[in-house]
Amino acid sequence: MIDLATSLRRWGRLGLGLFTLALVTTGCDAFIDQDQSDSQPPRPAVAEAVTEVPALSRLEEGLRKSKLVDDLQDTDNEPFTVIAPTDGAFAPIGDGELSQSALLKTVLEGHVVAGEELVLEDLSSQQNVQTLAGEKITIGPDGSIDGTDLSITNQDVRATNGVIHVVDGVFADIVNRVLITSQYETLGTLVEREGLGGALRADGLTVFAPSDDAFLAAFDDNDNGEVVDDELQGVDFTDELQGHVHDGVFSAAAFLNDPEFSDDDSEVKDTTLAALAGPDIRIETDAEGDSVFVNPNDENAAVVTPDVKTRNGRIHSIDTVLMP
Repeated sequence: MIDLATSLRRWGRLGLGLFTLALVTTGCDAFIDQDQSDSQPPRPAVAEAVTEVPALSRLEEGLRKSKLVDDLQDTDNEPFTVIAPTDGAFAPIGDGELSQSALLKTVLEGHVVAGEELVLEDLSSQQNVQTLAGEKITIGPDGSIDGTDLSITNQDVRATNGVIHVVDGVFADIVNRVLITSQYETLGTLVEREGLGGALRADGLTVFAPSDDAFLAAFDDNDNGEVVDDELQGVDFTDELQGHVHDGVFSAAAFLNDPEFSDDDSEVKDTTLAALAGPDIRIETDAEGDSVFVNPNDENAAVVTPDVKTRNGRIHSIDTVLMP
C-alpha cells in the first residue's frame, strides 16, 4: 500500500486520478515518475481535490454540509491555502456524523486561508496568516502551527487555484471539538450548561471525554435510551466534569512507549495526573502494555480513542464516566 505522504507528493505531478488510485490500490510498490505533459491529467482545483480524495472524506463531508465548497470555488478569493485534516484526524467522528451547523462551518473556516498561497517550501521563517474564521495563525517552514499541539504532516500539494497541507488534527479548541462530535453530545450539553466553556479553552489541557453511551450507562435509570434532568439531580456537574480534566497535555502514545512509567517486575505502566477538581486521575496500561485505562481500581474506564489533538491540548475518549 502506498502511504499518504508518498501519494500526496506524487499527486502534484500525476494529477488527481492517479492520486486517488494510489490511496485505494494495494500491492503497488511505487509509481513510475513521469513528467507533466498533455497526456497527464491536469491538476484539480482545491475543492475538487478534497472532494475526490478518499482519505479526506470527513473533510469533504464537512465542506459540503457547511457549503464551503462554494467558497473554495469563488475565483474572486483565489488562491487558497487549505489545511486539510485526514479522516483519522477527525476520529471518533465517523462517516455521516458531522452535524450541519454554524459551529461546524466556523471550525472548517479555520482551515482555509483565502487570497494567499502559502507554500512551506518557500518559507524561511514563520508566516502569519488569517483564516476565513477571522483567526490569525502562525505556520513555520517545518509545518508547525504556533501555539497548538498540531503540525502539518504532508505539505505543498499544489492545485490549480492554491495549495493543500495535511494536518494531524482538527483546528478547533477542546470545547468546539467536543461540540462537533456526535458521540460527545451529552458532554457538550453539560459543558455549556455548567458554563465550563471558558475554562476548557485554556492552553495545555487534557480531557478524558465520556461518550454518550458512557453517560447512559451511568445515569439512564429507566433504560429508555436518554438522560433527562431528573436523572441528573444531586450531581455537582461543575466538579464532576472538572474531574475529567488535567491541567497539562497527556499523550497516551508517549505514555505507552516510555519505559519510565513501568518497573522491572511488571509490564504494566502507571502514572497519576492531577484533576482540576476532585481526586487525582490514575492512568494504567493493561499487562501487555498496549491499552490505556483510567482509574483502574474504580471506574476502570477504557481509553477508546486516544490522543485526539486540538488547538489547546488533547482529548481521550473513554467508555465510562469518572465519579468523584
